[in-house]
Amino acid sequence: MESAVAEQGATPATTAVVQGAIHVGLTNLEMQTLAEATSNRKVGVRDFATAALEGANGGTTVAATMFASTSSESTCLPQAESGECIGRVRSTFRLTSSPCRTH
Repeated sequence: MESAVAEQGATPATTAVVQGAIHVGLTNLEMQTLAEATSNRKVGVRDFATAALEGANGGTTVAATMFASTSSESTCLPQAESGECIGRVRSTFRLTSSPCRTH
């Protein structure tokens, strides 16, 4: 999906927890770490503190991705299958249907 996003001129920002830290935008090494780990977990908003304390790895739920993106420059929520933007996350934590701009 990251290549599809990049081909459209946007910067991909896969969101995950790596060794207990929330990352909005992963390096190739961080993606490899997640791919090779045997104890990844599903991390929701309520799980961030526990994952940090335990130094855990895991993928984020849609809600956790939205929450993390409100604290970063990334505001586009992509559709998993196509990478197309399905909405924008606002600081009010509401999802709107306005298209993402890549400028």
